[in-house]
Amino acid sequence: MRRSSTLGALAVAGALLVVPSVASAATPPADVTALTASVGDHVALLTWSGGGSAAAVVRDVTGVADTPTPTSGTPVDSAGSTARDTHFLNTTTRTYEVWAQDIDGTTSTNGTSVTLDPVGPVPTALSLATSRATAAYGQLYAATGVLTRAGLPSPNMRVDLLARVGGTSTYTVARRLTTDANGAVKAVLVSTHNLDLVLRYAGDVFSAASDSAHRIVQMQPSLSATFTPNVVVRPEATTFAGHLPGGLPGAVVRIQRRTANGTYGTLTSVQPDSNGNWTYHYVPGSVGVFAYRAVLPSAAAYLGAISAPRVLEVDTRNLTLGNQGSDVLTLERQLQALHYSPGKVDGTFDRDTQHAVIAFEKVERLARNGTWTKVERTRRGKPRGYVLRYPSAGHAVEVDITRQVVVYSEGGVIKLIVDTSTGGEYRYYYDGGSDIAHTPRGSFQVQRKINGVRTSKLGYLYRPSYFIGGFALHGEGYDVPTHPASHGCVRMTDYNTDLLYAKLTVGTPVHVYDE
Repeated sequence: MRRSSTLGALAVAGALLVVPSVASAATPPADVTALTASVGDHVALLTWSGGGSAAAVVRDVTGVADTPTPTSGTPVDSAGSTARDTHFLNTTTRTYEVWAQDIDGTTSTNGTSVTLDPVGPVPTALSLATSRATAAYGQLYAATGVLTRAGLPSPNMRVDLLARVGGTSTYTVARRLTTDANGAVKAVLVSTHNLDLVLRYAGDVFSAASDSAHRIVQMQPSLSATFTPNVVVRPEATTFAGHLPGGLPGAVVRIQRRTANGTYGTLTSVQPDSNGNWTYHYVPGSVGVFAYRAVLPSAAAYLGAISAPRVLEVDTRNLTLGNQGSDVLTLERQLQALHYSPGKVDGTFDRDTQHAVIAFEKVERLARNGTWTKVERTRRGKPRGYVLRYPSAGHAVEVDITRQVVVYSEGGVIKLIVDTSTGGEYRYYYDGGSDIAHTPRGSFQVQRKINGVRTSKLGYLYRPSYFIGGFALHGEGYDVPTHPASHGCVRMTDYNTDLLYAKLTVGTPVHVYDE
Protein backbone atom coordinates (compact mmCIF):
# COMPACT_ATOMS: atom_id res chain seq x y z
CA MET A 1 0.00 0.00 0.00
CA ARG A 2 1.37 3.49 -0.95
CA ARG A 3 1.69 6.30 1.61
CA SER A 4 2.67 9.91 0.96
CA SER A 5 3.35 13.23 2.72
CA THR A 6 4.29 16.79 1.61
CA LEU A 7 7.07 18.91 3.25
CA GLY A 8 8.76 22.24 2.37
CA ALA A 9 12.53 21.54 2.11
CA LEU A 10 15.90 22.14 0.43
CA ALA A 11 17.80 19.59 -1.74
CA VAL A 12 20.95 19.17 -3.89
CA ALA A 13 21.90 16.80 -6.78
CA GLY A 14 23.64 13.51 -6.02
CA ALA A 15 25.11 10.25 -7.22
CA LEU A 16 23.51 7.45 -9.15
CA LEU A 17 22.63 4.18 -7.45
CA VAL A 18 22.74 1.01 -9.50
CA VAL A 19 19.77 -1.05 -8.36
CA PRO A 20 20.44 -4.80 -8.51
CA SER A 21 18.06 -6.94 -10.52
CA VAL A 22 15.27 -8.55 -8.50
CA ALA A 23 15.21 -12.37 -8.42
CA SER A 24 11.77 -13.52 -9.53
CA ALA A 25 11.68 -16.51 -7.25
CA ALA A 26 12.51 -14.60 -4.07
CA THR A 27 9.91 -13.52 -1.55
CA PRO A 28 9.51 -9.72 -1.37
CA PRO A 29 10.35 -8.12 1.96
CA ALA A 30 7.77 -6.22 3.95
CA ASP A 31 6.98 -2.69 2.93
CA VAL A 32 8.66 0.32 4.56
CA THR A 33 6.52 1.12 7.55
CA ALA A 34 7.66 4.69 8.21
CA LEU A 35 9.14 7.44 6.06
CA THR A 36 10.10 10.92 7.22
CA ALA A 37 11.95 13.79 5.60
CA SER A 38 14.14 16.49 7.16
CA VAL A 39 15.91 19.31 5.41
CA GLY A 40 19.22 21.08 5.70
CA ASP A 41 20.89 23.59 3.39
CA HIS A 42 19.26 22.58 0.11
CA VAL A 43 19.66 18.87 1.06
CA ALA A 44 16.74 16.51 1.83
CA LEU A 45 17.36 13.65 4.27
CA LEU A 46 14.94 10.70 3.98
CA THR A 47 14.66 8.31 6.92
CA TRP A 48 12.66 5.05 6.91
CA SER A 49 12.11 1.98 9.07
CA GLY A 50 10.75 -1.56 8.62
CA GLY A 51 11.09 -3.48 5.39
CA GLY A 52 13.99 -5.60 4.16
CA SER A 53 17.24 -6.81 5.59
CA ALA A 54 19.53 -4.74 3.37
CA ALA A 55 18.69 -1.14 2.66
CA ALA A 56 16.18 0.36 0.30
CA VAL A 57 15.62 1.42 -3.25
CA VAL A 58 15.04 5.17 -3.44
CA ARG A 59 13.80 6.79 -6.66
CA ASP A 60 13.01 10.33 -7.72
CA VAL A 61 9.66 9.62 -9.41
CA THR A 62 8.74 13.22 -10.14
CA GLY A 63 6.63 13.24 -13.31
CA VAL A 64 6.20 9.44 -13.50
CA ALA A 65 2.64 8.99 -14.88
CA ASP A 66 2.03 5.33 -13.96
CA THR A 67 2.33 3.67 -10.60
CA PRO A 68 6.02 3.96 -9.67
CA THR A 69 8.11 0.80 -9.52
CA PRO A 70 11.62 0.18 -8.20
CA THR A 71 12.89 0.80 -11.71
CA SER A 72 10.99 4.06 -12.26
CA GLY A 73 12.55 7.51 -12.27
CA THR A 74 16.08 8.48 -11.36
CA PRO A 75 18.15 6.44 -8.84
CA VAL A 76 19.04 8.29 -5.65
CA ASP A 77 22.03 7.35 -3.50
CA SER A 78 20.93 5.44 -0.40
CA ALA A 79 22.58 3.43 2.34
CA GLY A 80 21.51 1.98 5.67
CA SER A 81 18.43 3.58 7.06
CA THR A 82 18.75 7.00 5.35
CA ALA A 83 18.98 8.35 1.85
CA ARG A 84 20.43 11.77 0.92
CA ASP A 85 18.73 13.44 -2.01
CA THR A 86 21.22 15.32 -4.16
CA HIS A 87 18.77 17.05 -6.49
CA PHE A 88 18.27 20.78 -6.10
CA LEU A 89 14.76 21.58 -5.02
CA ASN A 90 14.50 25.36 -5.07
CA THR A 91 12.75 25.50 -8.45
CA THR A 92 10.38 22.49 -8.65
CA THR A 93 8.35 20.16 -6.45
CA ARG A 94 9.86 16.69 -6.29
CA THR A 95 8.50 13.27 -5.22
CA TYR A 96 10.56 10.38 -3.88
CA GLU A 97 9.50 6.68 -3.53
CA VAL A 98 11.20 4.21 -1.18
CA TRP A 99 11.02 0.38 -1.43
CA ALA A 100 12.48 -2.01 1.13
CA GLN A 101 15.24 -4.26 -0.17
CA ASP A 102 16.64 -7.62 1.01
CA ILE A 103 20.19 -8.80 0.70
CA ASP A 104 19.18 -10.94 -2.28
CA GLY A 105 18.01 -7.86 -4.13
CA THR A 106 14.25 -8.38 -3.83
CA THR A 107 12.17 -5.30 -3.08
CA SER A 108 8.92 -4.74 -1.29
CA THR A 109 5.70 -4.87 -3.25
CA ASN A 110 4.68 -1.32 -2.45
CA GLY A 111 6.67 1.86 -2.13
CA THR A 112 6.23 4.68 0.31
CA SER A 113 6.42 8.23 -1.06
CA VAL A 114 7.15 11.77 0.11
CA THR A 115 6.74 15.01 -1.81
CA LEU A 116 9.04 18.01 -1.11
CA ASP A 117 7.90 21.48 -2.13
CA PRO A 118 10.26 24.00 -3.86
CA VAL A 119 12.14 26.41 -1.62
CA GLY A 120 13.59 29.86 -2.17
CA PRO A 121 17.27 30.88 -1.95
CA VAL A 122 18.94 31.03 1.44
CA PRO A 123 18.84 34.62 2.80
CA THR A 124 22.15 36.53 2.81
CA ALA A 125 23.34 39.75 4.44
CA LEU A 126 26.26 42.12 3.75
CA SER A 127 27.91 44.60 6.10
CA LEU A 128 30.10 47.53 4.99
CA ALA A 129 32.40 49.79 6.99
CA THR A 130 35.04 52.37 6.02
CA SER A 131 38.15 53.35 7.96
CA ARG A 132 37.39 57.04 7.36
CA ALA A 133 34.30 59.15 6.91
CA THR A 134 36.41 62.04 5.58
CA ALA A 135 39.72 61.68 3.71
CA ALA A 136 42.13 64.26 2.37
CA TYR A 137 42.68 64.32 -1.37
CA GLY A 138 44.93 61.41 -2.33
CA GLN A 139 44.66 59.75 1.08
CA LEU A 140 44.19 55.98 1.29
CA TYR A 141 41.37 54.40 3.25
CA ALA A 142 39.88 50.91 3.58
CA ALA A 143 36.39 49.59 2.85
CA THR A 144 35.62 46.27 4.59
CA GLY A 145 32.62 43.99 4.75
CA VAL A 146 31.33 40.52 5.67
CA LEU A 147 28.91 38.28 3.73
CA THR A 148 26.74 35.92 5.75
CA ARG A 149 24.46 33.19 4.36
CA ALA A 150 21.65 32.00 6.62
CA GLY A 151 23.45 33.88 9.40
CA LEU A 152 26.82 32.14 8.87
CA PRO A 153 29.99 33.56 7.22
CA SER A 154 30.06 32.62 3.55
CA PRO A 155 33.55 32.02 2.04
CA ASN A 156 34.66 32.03 -1.59
CA MET A 157 31.79 34.17 -2.80
CA ARG A 158 32.02 36.94 -5.40
CA VAL A 159 31.17 40.38 -4.00
CA ASP A 160 31.36 43.69 -5.90
CA LEU A 161 32.19 47.03 -4.31
CA LEU A 162 30.17 49.66 -6.17
CA ALA A 163 30.95 53.38 -6.07
CA ARG A 164 29.09 56.47 -7.16
CA VAL A 165 30.73 59.90 -7.30
CA GLY A 166 28.76 62.52 -5.40
CA GLY A 167 26.38 64.36 -7.71
CA THR A 168 26.09 61.49 -10.20
CA SER A 169 23.46 58.75 -10.46
CA THR A 170 25.42 55.82 -11.87
CA TYR A 171 27.26 53.21 -9.80
CA THR A 172 30.33 51.53 -11.25
CA VAL A 173 32.28 48.51 -10.02
CA ALA A 174 35.23 49.85 -8.06
CA ARG A 175 36.56 46.43 -6.99
CA ARG A 176 35.67 42.78 -7.67
CA LEU A 177 36.28 40.85 -4.45
CA THR A 178 36.12 37.28 -3.13
CA THR A 179 35.21 36.53 0.47
CA ASP A 180 37.86 34.86 2.60
CA ALA A 181 37.36 31.94 5.02
CA ASN A 182 35.53 34.29 7.38
CA GLY A 183 33.29 35.70 4.68
CA ALA A 184 35.20 38.99 4.78
CA VAL A 185 36.35 41.31 1.99
CA LYS A 186 38.61 44.38 2.01
CA ALA A 187 39.44 47.04 -0.58
CA VAL A 188 41.91 49.95 -0.32
CA LEU A 189 40.69 53.12 -2.03
CA VAL A 190 42.18 56.55 -2.64
CA SER A 191 40.21 59.72 -2.05
CA THR A 192 39.67 61.93 -5.09
CA HIS A 193 35.92 62.65 -4.84
CA ASN A 194 33.03 62.16 -2.47
CA LEU A 195 31.97 58.52 -2.90
CA ASP A 196 28.76 56.66 -2.12
CA LEU A 197 29.88 53.04 -1.54
CA VAL A 198 27.83 49.83 -1.38
CA LEU A 199 28.77 46.13 -1.39
CA ARG A 200 26.63 43.92 -3.63
CA TYR A 201 26.22 40.13 -3.74
CA ALA A 202 24.41 39.06 -6.92
CA GLY A 203 23.07 35.82 -5.43
CA ASP A 204 22.76 32.40 -7.12
CA VAL A 205 20.41 29.44 -7.25
CA PHE A 206 21.23 28.69 -3.60
CA SER A 207 21.44 32.18 -2.09
CA ALA A 208 19.45 35.38 -2.29
CA ALA A 209 21.05 38.58 -3.59
CA SER A 210 21.80 41.32 -1.07
CA ASP A 211 23.24 44.83 -0.78
CA SER A 212 25.01 46.34 2.20
CA ALA A 213 24.00 49.64 3.73
CA HIS A 214 25.50 52.64 1.92
CA ARG A 215 28.57 54.40 3.27
CA ILE A 216 29.60 57.92 2.28
CA VAL A 217 33.29 58.92 2.31
CA GLN A 218 33.78 62.63 1.74
CA MET A 219 36.92 64.03 0.14
CA GLN A 220 38.57 67.07 1.76
CA PRO A 221 40.61 69.06 -0.81
CA SER A 222 43.62 71.14 0.19
CA LEU A 223 43.79 74.75 -0.96
CA SER A 224 46.97 76.85 -0.91
CA ALA A 225 47.38 80.58 -1.49
CA THR A 226 50.25 83.07 -1.42
CA PHE A 227 51.04 86.64 -2.45
CA THR A 228 54.07 87.40 -4.64
CA PRO A 229 55.12 89.92 -3.47
CA ASN A 230 53.27 90.29 -0.18
CA VAL A 231 54.39 93.91 0.31
CA VAL A 232 53.75 96.46 -2.41
CA VAL A 233 53.75 100.21 -2.85
CA ARG A 234 50.65 101.58 -4.47
CA PRO A 235 50.04 101.32 -7.44
CA GLU A 236 52.28 98.26 -7.79
CA ALA A 237 50.56 94.97 -8.63
CA THR A 238 50.82 91.67 -6.85
CA THR A 239 49.78 88.13 -7.69
CA PHE A 240 47.61 86.02 -5.43
CA ALA A 241 47.97 82.41 -6.56
CA GLY A 242 47.60 78.89 -5.29
CA HIS A 243 46.68 75.31 -5.98
CA LEU A 244 43.93 72.80 -5.32
CA PRO A 245 43.53 69.24 -6.63
CA GLY A 246 42.90 69.10 -10.36
CA GLY A 247 39.84 67.52 -11.88
CA LEU A 248 37.28 68.76 -9.37
CA PRO A 249 34.09 69.32 -11.39
CA GLY A 250 32.80 72.89 -11.36
CA ALA A 251 35.56 74.13 -9.03
CA VAL A 252 35.67 77.90 -8.53
CA VAL A 253 38.00 79.76 -6.15
CA ARG A 254 36.66 82.82 -4.36
CA ILE A 255 39.15 85.53 -3.37
CA GLN A 256 38.11 87.10 -0.07
CA ARG A 257 39.45 89.97 2.05
CA ARG A 258 38.88 90.42 5.77
CA THR A 259 36.88 93.48 6.67
CA ALA A 260 37.22 95.76 9.69
CA ASN A 261 34.67 93.76 11.69
CA GLY A 262 36.60 90.52 11.14
CA THR A 263 34.36 88.97 8.52
CA TYR A 264 35.44 88.14 4.98
CA GLY A 265 33.92 89.56 1.82
CA THR A 266 34.39 88.15 -1.68
CA LEU A 267 36.35 90.35 -4.11
CA THR A 268 36.15 88.10 -7.14
CA SER A 269 36.14 84.47 -8.29
CA VAL A 270 38.67 82.70 -10.51
CA GLN A 271 38.56 79.43 -12.42
CA PRO A 272 41.42 76.94 -11.77
CA ASP A 273 43.07 75.30 -14.76
CA SER A 274 42.93 71.54 -15.39
CA ASN A 275 45.84 71.01 -12.98
CA GLY A 276 44.14 72.93 -10.19
CA ASN A 277 46.36 76.04 -10.43
CA TRP A 278 44.69 79.43 -10.06
CA THR A 279 46.00 83.00 -10.32
CA TYR A 280 44.61 86.43 -9.51
CA HIS A 281 46.54 89.55 -10.56
CA TYR A 282 45.67 92.34 -8.17
CA VAL A 283 46.35 96.07 -7.89
CA PRO A 284 45.41 97.11 -4.33
CA GLY A 285 43.48 100.32 -3.96
CA SER A 286 43.98 100.98 -0.25
CA VAL A 287 47.03 101.52 1.94
CA GLY A 288 47.43 99.30 4.98
CA VAL A 289 47.88 95.70 6.06
CA PHE A 290 45.12 93.35 4.94
CA ALA A 291 44.32 89.65 5.31
CA TYR A 292 43.14 87.65 2.32
CA ARG A 293 42.14 84.04 1.79
CA ALA A 294 41.01 81.70 -0.97
CA VAL A 295 37.79 79.72 -0.59
CA LEU A 296 36.60 76.64 -2.50
CA PRO A 297 32.83 76.25 -2.03
CA SER A 298 31.68 72.70 -1.39
CA ALA A 299 29.98 70.69 -4.12
CA ALA A 300 28.35 67.29 -4.44
CA ALA A 301 31.69 65.73 -5.42
CA TYR A 302 33.91 67.31 -2.73
CA LEU A 303 33.93 69.25 0.51
CA GLY A 304 34.73 72.94 0.65
CA ALA A 305 38.19 74.23 1.56
CA ILE A 306 39.68 77.47 2.90
CA SER A 307 43.32 78.48 2.58
CA ALA A 308 45.33 79.87 5.46
CA PRO A 309 45.00 83.69 5.74
CA ARG A 310 47.64 85.60 3.78
CA VAL A 311 48.74 89.13 4.68
CA LEU A 312 49.28 91.80 2.05
CA GLU A 313 50.96 95.05 3.07
CA VAL A 314 50.26 98.06 0.87
CA ASP A 315 52.51 101.10 1.38
CA THR A 316 52.55 104.53 -0.21
CA ARG A 317 56.33 104.83 -0.76
CA ASN A 318 59.71 103.22 -0.83
CA LEU A 319 61.58 103.73 2.43
CA THR A 320 64.96 105.36 2.89
CA LEU A 321 67.06 107.21 5.44
CA GLY A 322 65.07 109.98 7.16
CA ASN A 323 61.56 108.59 6.55
CA GLN A 324 59.14 108.38 9.44
CA GLY A 325 55.75 106.76 9.85
CA SER A 326 53.82 103.59 10.50
CA ASP A 327 55.31 101.91 7.43
CA VAL A 328 58.80 102.46 8.87
CA LEU A 329 57.63 101.04 12.18
CA THR A 330 56.34 97.95 10.38
CA LEU A 331 59.69 97.59 8.59
CA GLU A 332 61.64 97.82 11.86
CA ARG A 333 59.50 95.10 13.40
CA GLN A 334 59.94 92.88 10.35
CA LEU A 335 63.72 93.27 10.40
CA GLN A 336 63.82 92.55 14.12
CA ALA A 337 61.78 89.36 13.59
CA LEU A 338 64.42 88.22 11.08
CA HIS A 339 67.22 88.80 13.68
CA TYR A 340 68.57 92.04 12.24
CA SER A 341 69.20 95.12 14.40
CA PRO A 342 67.19 98.17 13.22
CA GLY A 343 67.96 100.19 16.35
CA LYS A 344 65.14 101.71 18.34
CA VAL A 345 61.80 100.50 16.98
CA ASP A 346 60.15 103.90 16.82
CA GLY A 347 59.00 104.47 13.23
CA THR A 348 62.09 106.47 12.23
CA PHE A 349 64.35 105.25 9.42
CA ASP A 350 67.65 106.20 11.07
CA ARG A 351 71.17 104.99 10.39
CA ASP A 352 70.71 101.89 12.54
CA THR A 353 67.67 100.98 10.46
CA GLN A 354 69.67 101.62 7.31
CA HIS A 355 72.47 99.28 8.43
CA ALA A 356 69.91 96.60 9.30
CA VAL A 357 68.49 96.91 5.76
CA ILE A 358 72.03 96.63 4.36
CA ALA A 359 72.63 93.48 6.42
CA PHE A 360 69.38 92.03 5.03
CA GLU A 361 70.47 92.90 1.49
CA LYS A 362 73.86 91.28 2.05
CA VAL A 363 72.38 88.04 3.37
CA GLU A 364 69.81 87.91 0.55
CA ARG A 365 72.47 88.84 -2.05
CA LEU A 366 70.64 91.96 -3.20
CA ALA A 367 72.09 95.32 -4.21
CA ARG A 368 73.53 96.96 -1.07
CA ASN A 369 71.83 100.37 -1.19
CA GLY A 370 70.20 100.59 2.23
CA THR A 371 66.74 101.46 0.84
CA TRP A 372 63.56 99.42 1.18
CA THR A 373 61.99 98.97 -2.24
CA LYS A 374 59.93 96.40 -4.10
CA VAL A 375 63.00 94.17 -4.45
CA GLU A 376 63.54 93.98 -0.70
CA ARG A 377 59.81 93.69 0.04
CA THR A 378 59.46 90.80 -2.39
CA ARG A 379 62.44 88.96 -0.91
CA ARG A 380 61.19 89.51 2.64
CA GLY A 381 58.10 87.55 1.64
CA LYS A 382 60.32 84.54 0.88
CA PRO A 383 63.72 85.19 2.42
CA ARG A 384 66.57 82.80 1.77
CA GLY A 385 67.94 83.53 5.20
CA TYR A 386 71.28 82.53 6.65
CA VAL A 387 72.46 79.01 7.41
CA LEU A 388 75.14 78.62 10.05
CA ARG A 389 78.29 76.88 8.90
CA TYR A 390 79.49 76.20 12.47
CA PRO A 391 76.46 75.66 14.71
CA SER A 392 77.65 75.47 18.29
CA ALA A 393 76.16 74.10 21.50
CA GLY A 394 77.15 77.36 23.17
CA HIS A 395 77.48 80.89 21.81
CA ALA A 396 79.61 81.58 18.75
CA VAL A 397 80.32 84.11 16.03
CA GLU A 398 80.65 83.59 12.28
CA VAL A 399 82.21 86.24 10.05
CA ASP A 400 81.14 85.70 6.43
CA ILE A 401 83.73 87.53 4.32
CA THR A 402 81.80 87.00 1.09
CA ARG A 403 78.51 88.43 2.34
CA GLN A 404 80.18 90.87 4.76
CA VAL A 405 78.06 90.03 7.78
CA VAL A 406 78.65 88.97 11.38
CA VAL A 407 76.29 86.27 12.68
CA TYR A 408 75.92 85.58 16.40
CA SER A 409 74.31 82.30 17.53
CA GLU A 410 73.41 80.50 20.74
CA GLY A 411 72.91 76.75 20.83
CA GLY A 412 73.01 76.60 17.04
CA VAL A 413 70.21 79.18 16.72
CA ILE A 414 70.83 82.55 15.05
CA LYS A 415 70.22 85.44 17.42
CA LEU A 416 71.66 88.44 15.59
CA ILE A 417 72.90 89.38 12.11
CA VAL A 418 74.76 92.66 11.55
CA ASP A 419 76.65 94.15 8.64
CA THR A 420 80.41 94.47 8.68
CA SER A 421 83.35 95.64 6.64
CA THR A 422 86.47 93.46 6.67
CA GLY A 423 89.93 93.77 5.19
CA GLY A 424 89.92 95.53 1.80
CA GLU A 425 92.95 93.58 0.45
CA TYR A 426 94.69 96.85 -0.47
CA ARG A 427 98.26 97.83 0.44
CA TYR A 428 98.56 100.45 3.15
CA TYR A 429 101.56 102.26 4.62
CA TYR A 430 102.40 103.29 8.16
CA ASP A 431 105.54 103.92 10.27
CA GLY A 432 107.67 103.70 7.15
CA GLY A 433 106.41 100.24 6.27
CA SER A 434 103.48 98.69 4.44
CA ASP A 435 101.09 95.77 4.73
CA ILE A 436 98.06 94.21 3.03
CA ALA A 437 94.63 94.95 4.49
CA HIS A 438 93.68 91.30 4.97
CA THR A 439 91.39 89.64 7.54
CA PRO A 440 92.76 86.25 8.59
CA ARG A 441 90.53 83.23 7.85
CA GLY A 442 90.11 80.32 10.21
CA SER A 443 88.62 79.30 13.54
CA PHE A 444 89.70 81.42 16.49
CA GLN A 445 88.52 82.47 19.95
CA VAL A 446 88.03 85.79 21.68
CA GLN A 447 91.35 86.30 23.51
CA ARG A 448 91.08 89.68 25.17
CA LYS A 449 88.73 92.66 25.27
CA ILE A 450 88.79 96.40 25.92
CA ASN A 451 85.61 97.92 27.28
CA GLY A 452 86.23 101.34 25.89
CA VAL A 453 87.87 103.16 23.00
CA ARG A 454 91.36 102.31 21.75
CA THR A 455 93.03 104.62 19.30
CA SER A 456 95.76 102.90 17.35
CA LYS A 457 98.06 104.06 14.57
CA LEU A 458 95.52 102.64 12.12
CA GLY A 459 92.41 104.25 13.58
CA TYR A 460 89.64 104.23 16.12
CA LEU A 461 88.50 100.94 17.74
CA TYR A 462 85.37 101.00 19.89
CA ARG A 463 85.08 98.17 22.48
CA PRO A 464 87.33 95.75 20.57
CA SER A 465 87.17 91.96 21.11
CA TYR A 466 90.49 90.53 19.82
CA PHE A 467 90.39 87.05 18.29
CA ILE A 468 93.98 86.79 16.96
CA GLY A 469 96.89 89.17 17.43
CA GLY A 470 95.76 92.72 16.72
CA PHE A 471 92.64 91.67 14.80
CA ALA A 472 89.37 92.42 16.55
CA LEU A 473 85.64 92.75 16.16
CA HIS A 474 85.02 96.40 17.01
CA GLY A 475 82.89 99.43 16.40
CA GLU A 476 83.84 102.46 14.33
CA GLY A 477 80.90 104.84 14.55
CA TYR A 478 78.80 104.43 11.41
CA ASP A 479 81.86 104.16 9.19
CA VAL A 480 80.95 100.66 7.94
CA PRO A 481 80.98 100.61 4.13
CA THR A 482 78.93 98.03 2.23
CA HIS A 483 82.18 96.48 0.92
CA PRO A 484 85.50 95.28 2.44
CA ALA A 485 87.38 98.42 3.44
CA SER A 486 89.07 97.91 6.83
CA HIS A 487 92.76 97.35 7.51
CA GLY A 488 91.90 93.77 8.54
CA CYS A 489 89.63 94.04 11.58
CA VAL A 490 85.95 93.14 11.55
CA ARG A 491 84.38 96.58 11.60
CA MET A 492 80.78 97.15 12.84
CA THR A 493 78.69 100.13 13.92
CA ASP A 494 79.01 101.22 17.53
CA TYR A 495 75.34 100.31 18.10
CA ASN A 496 75.85 96.75 16.91
CA THR A 497 79.10 96.48 18.85
CA ASP A 498 77.19 97.38 22.02
CA LEU A 499 74.69 94.63 21.27
CA LEU A 500 77.46 92.04 20.93
CA TYR A 501 80.18 93.14 23.37
CA ALA A 502 78.79 91.47 26.51
CA LYS A 503 78.04 88.27 24.58
CA LEU A 504 81.59 87.95 23.20
CA THR A 505 83.14 86.57 26.37
CA VAL A 506 86.76 85.41 26.35
CA GLY A 507 86.84 81.96 24.75
CA THR A 508 83.87 82.59 22.42
CA PRO A 509 84.51 80.77 19.08
CA VAL A 510 85.03 83.09 16.11
CA HIS A 511 84.88 81.46 12.65
CA VAL A 512 86.05 83.60 9.73
CA TYR A 513 85.54 82.23 6.22
CA ASP A 514 84.89 82.88 2.56
CA GLU A 515 81.97 81.13 0.92
